[in-house]
Amino acid sequence: MFHGSSKSNPQRTAASWQGLGFPSGRVFLAPLLVLGTALLVFAQAKPDTEPQPQTITTKDGVPLKITYYPSVRGKEAAVVILVHMKDGNRFVWKDFAERLQREEFAVVTVDLRGHGESRPAAASGAKTATLRPADYAAMVAADMEAVKKFIYDMHQEEKLNMNKTGIVGAEMGATIAAFWAAADWAKTPHSDGIGEFRTPRGQDVRAIALISPQTNISGLAIQKPLTYLGDPAFNIAFLIAWGEKVGADRTTGTKMFDLISKAPDSTKRMFKEGYDAKLKGTELMGKQLKLEDHMSTFFTKFLRDIPSEWRDRKSKLED
Repeated sequence: MFHGSSKSNPQRTAASWQGLGFPSGRVFLAPLLVLGTALLVFAQAKPDTEPQPQTITTKDGVPLKITYYPSVRGKEAAVVILVHMKDGNRFVWKDFAERLQREEFAVVTVDLRGHGESRPAAASGAKTATLRPADYAAMVAADMEAVKKFIYDMHQEEKLNMNKTGIVGAEMGATIAAFWAAADWAKTPHSDGIGEFRTPRGQDVRAIALISPQTNISGLAIQKPLTYLGDPAFNIAFLIAWGEKVGADRTTGTKMFDLISKAPDSTKRMFKEGYDAKLKGTELMGKQLKLEDHMSTFFTKFLRDIPSEWRDRKSKLED
């Protein structure tokens, strides 16, 4: 699969009841009605798993477009957030999001500010987004927090389990994912109890996949959050991936892996993989390179199947 500390290298029509071999008359009609009622109840109880495009609003008033893929597991479902590259959009994840959903994950894809359908109408004709350093910081502090609020709402409706959150970020998205995950882990619990009885605000990210991570995005140096998240006390699983024929990505990916895997036994939950391609970020998707297979296996083991019971995340001090 992938590597730890070694070198990087899923009617027919009938004329009559008798023609189908069924008895005629009311003797058969009653059980048929019971069966029909049972099927109707089952259909009504089955969760709606159609992808749901939605608009969420950040704390600084920016509307963002997301797509939510519900899970058949309901309140026991792990949730994975998928974050695009610079000048990308959430639709690049469509096939992988659908695959994760089939594997019983809940999934959220997001167009960060200035990207995809989250771009202002006046700028939608331009090929690339014009972003300032403050915009990247806002993607972490505002955009991703708005996504987290959406996940919180779904959690409280018992449609997923936010205690089992994973995230994938590609290039720029890898930096945004790492900084946001670190900020989420730094949140203190609510003051509504003592010790483990306090209701958490964050510390939900259990597994992180970074594709072609970059060292620095407009002043956001990824080494800082990765050093923090690599703390063995957090027990976060990592997968770092890159195109092996892109020298800069190979060098950076290897350095990032070495940074987070210094602790003893850390390679039991940290993996790296270089793929035989001259491709970057989400360009590695859909090329039969097994990146999707590896991420699926990674999130199944270190997110979906980990024990973590659903718990009410509303502070006990709130009305």
